[in-house]
Amino acid sequence: GGEEKPETPSAYIADAVASCPGLVVVANAIDTCDEVSKQRYRFVRDGIDALVEIIGLQGQTEGTMEEFFLARKLNLAQSGGDNIKLEVFQGGKSVHKGTSCIHLKKGDATKPQNCPRIYYQAVGLPSGYYVFLLYVGPHREGDFERAHYLDST
Repeated sequence: GGEEKPETPSAYIADAVASCPGLVVVANAIDTCDEVSKQRYRFVRDGIDALVEIIGLQGQTEGTMEEFFLARKLNLAQSGGDNIKLEVFQGGKSVHKGTSCIHLKKGDATKPQNCPRIYYQAVGLPSGYYVFLLYVGPHREGDFERAHYLDST
């Protein structure tokens, strides 16, 4: 047997967020995640699992992040891609401001649905260690900005 995993990426991400408060979906970051090809659903699940693992480790992986993801058969892109600005507020104050193009990717040079991307920023804050999901879905083009307000509790 074992537990049945949710079929769609959006359901899988919802379960992960419910069980891991440090995993945060920013704005509409997962609105298009179910549009990736079905054969890429596993990539999204594996990517989310790795990000949840990083939260559990408080970002303290052995070796580099690239080595961490490579050991899980995930490709970390640290250049190229879209530049995403994120500002995080907590208790009415800005607690993080950064721009990053870091993302997990699967596939290149084919239809966008076959080249899913998971853009994120991992941030240690006084209130805890967070991975902010900025975009999960088919390959996309174009920079963008997001703001996120954490609960002040």
